[in-house]
Amino acid sequence: MWVAGASVLALVDGMCATLKHSPAAGAGHSDPGVGVDGEVWSGGWVRVAVALVVAGQTMSFSLATNLSPPDGAAYVWLHAGLLVSALLVLALLGGPLVRECWASLRRRRVTVDLLFFVTLTGALAVSIYGSVQRLPCVYYELVAVLLAIYTVGKMLGARSRARALKAVEQMRQEHGVCRVVEASGREIRRSAGEVVAGMRVRVSPGEAVPVDGCIVEGRGWLETTPLTGELEPRVFGPGDEIWAGMRSLDGVLLIEVHAAAGARRLDRLLEGVAGAQVKPSRIQSKADRLAARFVPLVVLIGVSTFVGWYLASGLQAAVINSLAVAVVACPCALGLATPLGLWSGLVRLGRLGIVAGSGDFLENLATATTVIFDKTGTLFEPELGVRRLAMETGSPVEERELRGLLGAAEAGIDHPVAAALRRLGPDGVGEEWRQREVRVIPACGLEATVVNVRSGRVHGVWAGELAWIATRGGAAQGGAWEGDGGGRRIAVAIDRRLVAVVELEETPRVQTGRTFERMEELGLRLAILTGDRAFSDHVWPQVARKAGLTPEEKVSEVRRRQREGERVVFVGDGQNDAAALAVANASVALSHGAELARSSSMAVMSGESLDSLPEAIEVAREVNRAIRSNLWLAATYNLVGIAVAAAGWLHPVGAALLMAGSSIVVSARVVRGRVSQKVSRRD
Repeated sequence: MWVAGASVLALVDGMCATLKHSPAAGAGHSDPGVGVDGEVWSGGWVRVAVALVVAGQTMSFSLATNLSPPDGAAYVWLHAGLLVSALLVLALLGGPLVRECWASLRRRRVTVDLLFFVTLTGALAVSIYGSVQRLPCVYYELVAVLLAIYTVGKMLGARSRARALKAVEQMRQEHGVCRVVEASGREIRRSAGEVVAGMRVRVSPGEAVPVDGCIVEGRGWLETTPLTGELEPRVFGPGDEIWAGMRSLDGVLLIEVHAAAGARRLDRLLEGVAGAQVKPSRIQSKADRLAARFVPLVVLIGVSTFVGWYLASGLQAAVINSLAVAVVACPCALGLATPLGLWSGLVRLGRLGIVAGSGDFLENLATATTVIFDKTGTLFEPELGVRRLAMETGSPVEERELRGLLGAAEAGIDHPVAAALRRLGPDGVGEEWRQREVRVIPACGLEATVVNVRSGRVHGVWAGELAWIATRGGAAQGGAWEGDGGGRRIAVAIDRRLVAVVELEETPRVQTGRTFERMEELGLRLAILTGDRAFSDHVWPQVARKAGLTPEEKVSEVRRRQREGERVVFVGDGQNDAAALAVANASVALSHGAELARSSSMAVMSGESLDSLPEAIEVAREVNRAIRSNLWLAATYNLVGIAVAAAGWLHPVGAALLMAGSSIVVSARVVRGRVSQKVSRRD
């Protein structure tokens, strides 16, 4: 078992290092050691660290005493120290396991917790017997190793759930306060839960919309990304329906409330995320089913062996042979096969830039049949890009000068279009111009006064919708307004004359097409679900797509496919993807995405390319095959050993060696798989 324990320690160390240093790890928390309850999380890791240190020391002494036991008082003190170390770790980490086992027994259920408990008590009993009888079969370190495995798994699962619920609560709080406008015109601040239908709420530029309702006064650009995934803001005015989760960019809006906290579309989205977090682990359920068959079988065979040998040959033979059954049946390898394989796989995914907090992700990724992508921010860059800058015939300014003027005019404006126009200017050009004053016209555009810092020349700059520019005296002279109209068009006027048209568009991510090809080679179905109302069929025409979907419709589509037998992986980055990420069989959020999306997903992927996703699926499939193979091997190994021990052909010492041997074989297969993977990557 000391070899198995050493492998576990190495994997735990590698996994923790991956989680600590990955850019995606601990998203939303400044301290990777603080998660569930801060001090509780840190305290849990301290206890695990103590257990692993004790296990490391105990392994060395157990190996030494098994190979060359000391004599006299040294033997007594050494074995007493080993027993105390095991009991110390049991006191530090064993409480939750004992409580879970007691609860399972009260519910008359056999779970994987009982599997761990049988393993621990069997190893401890055998070790005590070996110490008393001076036999080379002491494995006190197994108590520390398996308790550390059990505790780390529980902590990671609890932290993942707590982070998702914390993100849900933070979003509720962000949209939990309203500025209610009374009939007299006076504003009062109220929580969203106190607001009822029919009240009126005011939202200023830069503020989030806290209610679902209808605009009765005001007009402006609203960012709808959290609910629809659309990157470009939309113009809303009197009579338009808007929803909590949107954000006003430039307009002061008076909204008549239709739905307040608890009945908002946003609340349904958050409830979907929170509800998905309490679903039982699929791997946990499988392990429980395995334990439900294996543990009673071991107990039955052990009791039958004792009774049979007692009747046939007396008490001594009954004790020796039933003890041999208990020792060889101790399902150490069975208990190690899954966590060793899963943690090895999680470390490998971490090297690909994908950090997962649960082994379920690996299994679900391995068995996936369909991969569904969000569009905006996932398949496309999260910022608008410039598709074309077309100058009007006879423009009074050159293109280089226009770029500098636009960059200065849009400085400091919080708007996706402004951000794209600011990136137009080449290096150094914007330094010639400074913004003197600026005014944003809600739902129309921007007007600014810009001065040249060298010559002192002053220009008026207008950028926005063509119809609005025309009211400022600008009119198309020809040339610039022609084209295929494939992108969003922004008109630019200098000193009341239309001088250019800028076409903006979303830019596909690098190598996305190649990612799709590799996934199709793996036999996966592909689909794109987006909240955007329009999505060109010319981009990746081979991939099925649905546009204009709400978050609820994305969830419905995922569930429809699941009902039809598909196992779905969802890849997204926005708040509007959170519910779909939560209900998918496996889910991946991008590290730059919304906190709610990252917390709702099973894994977070760093980097700008999706190219590592197909490789991650291959790794998951390989790990899944290895785990299944190890489980069958361990189960067969144990069952053969049990049969031999029950027949009286196996001494407890030999049983202990067989138990250790099965764990060594399982551990060696995992380590060999990791080494093979490293070699293949170097090749």
